[in-house]
Amino acid sequence: VAERTADDELLRCGSFAEREGIQSCIAVPLRVAHETVGILFANYREPTRFTEDNLATIQHLADQAAIAIHNAQLFEKRERQRRALDELAQSLLIAVNKQDTLDSAVAVAARHLAVDACEVILPGRDDELHIAAACGRPWRENLAFGCGSGSFSGWVMREKTPVIVTDLTSPQEFHVNQHLRNEGVRSAMGVPMLRHEAVVGAMLVFLRSPRQFSQDDQEL
Repeated sequence: VAERTADDELLRCGSFAEREGIQSCIAVPLRVAHETVGILFANYREPTRFTEDNLATIQHLADQAAIAIHNAQLFEKRERQRRALDELAQSLLIAVNKQDTLDSAVAVAARHLAVDACEVILPGRDDELHIAAACGRPWRENLAFGCGSGSFSGWVMREKTPVIVTDLTSPQEFHVNQHLRNEGVRSAMGVPMLRHEAVVGAMLVFLRSPRQFSQDDQEL
């Protein structure tokens, strides 16, 4: 609450308050279930002294706005997942073998996550990891990756949890294969493929620009 923006350091230094002639301001966080989904601002061009009723009314509006935004985000998330699953289901209807299934999976994932490339990594008989399907980048059939910290895919499978890398050019706990650097890959997300809690492979997505993948991206 700032009844005089001129006395508030943050608002006094802000260009918006000065440009719009804001004299008084209330900022209320929009929270739902301990999650902040935004901020509601009430700005006044005349100096205003806020009463308890004023504050209660604005808080009520903020609570209602938070619920509406949260519900809209949930709907958007479910629609995104539904569209991806529907597209994958349609592709699987015409798949005739395992390779068709994997090819469909990486294509759908790349499209709905809006990434430059996606691939599925599976372990081979030589105890190394190999690309089983790829979309958006060259498929190097003879390329093998180390397990554990020997590669990004090996690290994802060892950790058994989604791994997000915002900038592959910075030091990592795993070995970054040279072909990723050569292709200018900056961001990556890897998710382990599980069958009855056992890791059977990994799905990886890549971007040539920095990106912080969201929780929704991981769930998709």
